[in-house]
Amino acid sequence: MLSKERLTHPLAIKKKIKETENTYSFVFDIPTELKDQFHYKAGQFVTLFVEPDGNEVRRSYSLSSSPDWNEDFKISVKSVPGGLVSNWLINNTKEGDIIHVTPPAGLFCLPKSKSSEFIFFAGGSGITPVISLIKSALKTVSNPKIRLLYCSRDEGLIIFKDELRSIQESYPKNFEIVHSLSTVNGRLAPAHVKDFLESSSFGKKAHYFLCGPEGLMVTVQAELESHGISREFIHRESFAVTTPHSDYIHAVGNDVVFIGDKSLAHNPEEISAELDGEWITIEAKEGVTVLETLLEAGHNPPYSCMDGACMACLGKVQQGLVYQEDMGILTADNTEIGECLTCQAIPASKKLKISYEI
Repeated sequence: MLSKERLTHPLAIKKKIKETENTYSFVFDIPTELKDQFHYKAGQFVTLFVEPDGNEVRRSYSLSSSPDWNEDFKISVKSVPGGLVSNWLINNTKEGDIIHVTPPAGLFCLPKSKSSEFIFFAGGSGITPVISLIKSALKTVSNPKIRLLYCSRDEGLIIFKDELRSIQESYPKNFEIVHSLSTVNGRLAPAHVKDFLESSSFGKKAHYFLCGPEGLMVTVQAELESHGISREFIHRESFAVTTPHSDYIHAVGNDVVFIGDKSLAHNPEEISAELDGEWITIEAKEGVTVLETLLEAGHNPPYSCMDGACMACLGKVQQGLVYQEDMGILTADNTEIGECLTCQAIPASKKLKISYEI
């Protein structure tokens, strides 16, 4: 697995803020020299590398601050019964402590389209990236129309209650909140979603954002689709516990291009490559491209520019997974059939089988 030293930077906890009885926000101090690396988009997350029981554990948390509100870099953590990391962060850390944190990543962001209408559905701690998105939409979109349906167990557990109220009071013509409390209204049902949608009167190009428990998102998405809303306008962020392969993908970062079978994501161990009609197998090196690894092992793969500007080193993933931080001159047609630029492609599966015989 990629090491903590390669993936993270040590950041000090600048502030620790109690939001509710079971949720705290953590503001990190970002040194001047790291400002560019920790620049982020609303809706993104970071991954924390911690050792609550003496063993390294990795957990991802969404940013609740907005880069467009001149706010400190902040994540929010809800205590989960039996949750190893969430409970350790809340109960055992203090301001000034150092946490190893990855730069921001994630695709749960505002669309690049010119839409100005947004409907958000959040449940519990799912409000974390949603409040970031709402704040950025209010600042960056011309005359936005925003509605939020926020589900909580009871009023005392409404995360960011005062902040949401303040935002609504500051933007009364642009932002509306509807709270749904399960102790009062029961769990969110299709009828609740239907009533909310039918009272919204949004256009066909509105964008819908969902974040919360899986059951809530399934209910909301089914109702959206029953109303004829295309999936291209529905955006989801899941807080489900990661599996080893998705944990690896989170650690690498979702902003890279993966080529191959993502279900096989794993720290790399070996590369098998077809060169001049023969297969050779060598040890893979974390963070080192396929081409560099082959050259260092004394082999003679085809290449020219080494910068992703030509197709001389083109290879095809026969089995496994690679990722590229730079697409170079690859097109979507190339990646769909498993072709990669081996001067840019980094192994991302336990075993990688790649052919130059294309």
